[in-house]
Amino acid sequence: KDVEQGGEVTIPADGVREPTMRRSHEGGVRDYVLPGNREYVEGDGIERPEGQGGGSGGSGGDGDGIDVDGLANIHNQGTIRSTNSFSSVAGTPAYSEGITIGGGTIFNNGLIEGRLAAGNTNAFGRGITLAGNDITSGALAGTREGLYGNATITNDVLGTIRGQNDSALVVEGAKSIGFTVAVYNRGIMQGGSSSFAAIRGGADNISIQNSGVIDGTSSGKAFAGGSGNNSFEILGGSASVLGNVDGGTGGTNELRFSLRAGETFSYSGTLSNFQFARIVDGTVTLSGNNTYTGSTIVRTGATLILDGANRLAAASSLELAGGTLQLANAGGANGQTFSSLVLSASSSVDLGGSSLTFDSLGSVSPSTSFTLFNYIRATSPDYALRFLGNVTGEARFLALMSGLTINGIAAGYRFDGTYTDVAPVPLPASAGLVLAGLGLLGAVARRRARPQPVATAG
Repeated sequence: KDVEQGGEVTIPADGVREPTMRRSHEGGVRDYVLPGNREYVEGDGIERPEGQGGGSGGSGGDGDGIDVDGLANIHNQGTIRSTNSFSSVAGTPAYSEGITIGGGTIFNNGLIEGRLAAGNTNAFGRGITLAGNDITSGALAGTREGLYGNATITNDVLGTIRGQNDSALVVEGAKSIGFTVAVYNRGIMQGGSSSFAAIRGGADNISIQNSGVIDGTSSGKAFAGGSGNNSFEILGGSASVLGNVDGGTGGTNELRFSLRAGETFSYSGTLSNFQFARIVDGTVTLSGNNTYTGSTIVRTGATLILDGANRLAAASSLELAGGTLQLANAGGANGQTFSSLVLSASSSVDLGGSSLTFDSLGSVSPSTSFTLFNYIRATSPDYALRFLGNVTGEARFLALMSGLTINGIAAGYRFDGTYTDVAPVPLPASAGLVLAGLGLLGAVARRRARPQPVATAG
């Protein structure tokens, strides 16, 4: 009706609740373009003015801003908001979700959020849910179906996705037939839960590429992967991650720092459950107590700074592939222990006045140089680095020693009964050791060109 001409408008008896679309057996993809209005959109509840009585604004039990039990393509430059959802069954909370879809694409350069009315303690306000339809019968009743297709979330530089007291993004439901989730965050993704991560993975593979802000301050958790093969990438030095990052269990997970030359990234949280951590370029500083036990790989042009003693798990391995490892503020000898060392390209280590321990020695590429500097004998008298066991007769150890210098001079080695100790020549006099031929200056000069084993005095 034209309201200027008067007349009546008839509203169905069941009201004007949010539009809900159920999955079609014939498939299909729904497209949404939501520009403009940044305050109220279809599906919003409008709070009553103060003093006029009655409850709070919001939808019924299922209070999602957009709910598509299928695939959808959504382009938002305004506001998609769920203002409330409630459940009358104690202990069975409702979910107030900005968007819930079973797959497709979401491009956001506005605001997507899930909110609750004041005093609603039996519901969760969540930004986005990726899942299939609710399962209401049978052995799986109360769970959700898996994804119906691949899902891609792009949160652009002006975009914010947040949950009031839950995650910004959750992937849940049964494992799909191989669909994946990709998240490209250039804006802000913010969780509000005291327990859950800002981004939560599920049974399917999820990849996160972050050049914006992932804020898990409320729970201390930025990302919690599920049981798929997951990846988490820092792209550029302006990225920020607030909270711990957990790759998840059950799959093969990769952590990647892809900075540009000259860029820096610092992280003080805990990194856990990754099989690979790759430092591709730039300078990455880790100052938290990280627990992942996979391989840390430092590529050409990259620097990894470990700020504090033993910032990586002793069960993790180190591969130097042309980059630099730097110890800082280790506070004494043995600033870091690794399960093994692999030298795949000429690399360097800034010991920062400390030393390193390796439980084993992996492969050593031929004709590679290995440069250690800032070794202070007074701090670590017996070794700059050491290997568990007697490796003095192994070909890969001799290959490592042939390209090794410490503080600019050649290195010697000895087996002390537990470790093979490596230090600049001459080795400590307190060990009761001398280098053969030390009385001849010419012999010393020749020996600087190649590694020397150590003989006991007498």
